[in-house]
Amino acid sequence: MGAVSKREVPTNGLADQFFGPPVGEGGGLLAGGRSMAKRPKSRRRLFAKSGLILMPSEPAFLKRYYARESLSCTLSCGGRLEPVRVQMAGSEGGKALFECQSCSLRYEMEIPPATRTERRKVKEAMEDGKDPDCPRHGEGQRLLRVRSDLVCPLCGVAYARV
Repeated sequence: MGAVSKREVPTNGLADQFFGPPVGEGGGLLAGGRSMAKRPKSRRRLFAKSGLILMPSEPAFLKRYYARESLSCTLSCGGRLEPVRVQMAGSEGGKALFECQSCSLRYEMEIPPATRTERRKVKEAMEDGKDPDCPRHGEGQRLLRVRSDLVCPLCGVAYARV
C-alpha cells in the first residue's frame, strides 16, 4: 500500500477559495488572509457579552417600547419582536431580551436607570398612600416589590426603596 496523502481528491483551487486550505496548511484564516481571532471593530460592538445582538437604546425606540407598541426586527426581515425576559441590571437599570418571530434572532436592550423626577413621582405616590405606577409605562402598570426595591416588571428599573 502506498502512502496516503492529506488530500485524496485533487481540486482545481476553487474549493480552497471557498472553504479555505485543508487543516494544517494555513487553516484558521478567513478569506483575504485575515485571522479568525480578530473581528472587525464594528462587529464586536454589535454583540453583547452574552452573545445577543444589542438593540439601539435611542429615545424614540425606548418610547415605542414604553408605549407597548410593536417593535420590528432591526435586520429588516419584517418580523415582530416579542419580549422574552426582563431583568434588573447592575446600576438599577434594566435589561430586556427580545426574540424575532420570523428569523428567531435574540436581541438585548439596556434600559437606563430611573431619573430623579421619576423617583420623586414614585415617592410622592407612596406618601399619598397610593400604589405607585411605573412613570415610564403610565397608569395601570403597578410597581412590584423585589427585595427592598419597587421595580417595574416590564422594564426592570428600580424606582424606590421600601
